[in-house]
Amino acid sequence: MEMSEFQSVADKAQITPFDPKKPELKIRYYEAALVREALYTLADKEATLNDVIAALKPEGQIVITDYLYDGNSDDPHLRRWLEAEPAPAYPWTDTAYKKAFGSNNVVVRICEDQTDAYRAMALNGRNDFLPRMKTDEIPENLVQPLLQEAELWTRRLAAMESSALRYYRIVGIKNSV
Repeated sequence: MEMSEFQSVADKAQITPFDPKKPELKIRYYEAALVREALYTLADKEATLNDVIAALKPEGQIVITDYLYDGNSDDPHLRRWLEAEPAPAYPWTDTAYKKAFGSNNVVVRICEDQTDAYRAMALNGRNDFLPRMKTDEIPENLVQPLLQEAELWTRRLAAMESSALRYYRIVGIKNSV
């Protein structure tokens, strides 16, 4: 909410944070929902999706960007990524998302694998950052967190490279029924 107030658009676009453990969303109230790179962290993402979709008005849009997997949980690259995540991760397949949307009367308009572009952005960011590490003094209290983040991204990118992990954008429209 503070961001919309800061930008002087609070009367036009209310931004409501969502805590999946304590949903407090008004039913059939919102025009749109944006869920970015969060659902993979939830064990019961179906309940969360149900809550978010119930909060949408008829014809409301839901946009999700998230890490999905290919259905092979035995893939070594996927397992190494899961081990590096700071909290448990529970990625779904695109089929599971489509099924959850369908059971909530949401029509999938876009289900797009954006892994290549996402991976390229991550690699470009890393490549821009590395030269600065050599010339800038890194405070000692940041060294360990930076190494952990680098390890996480190394494993995440390796899982994407192997196609075990994918990055998707899924857009749906809630039916008016």
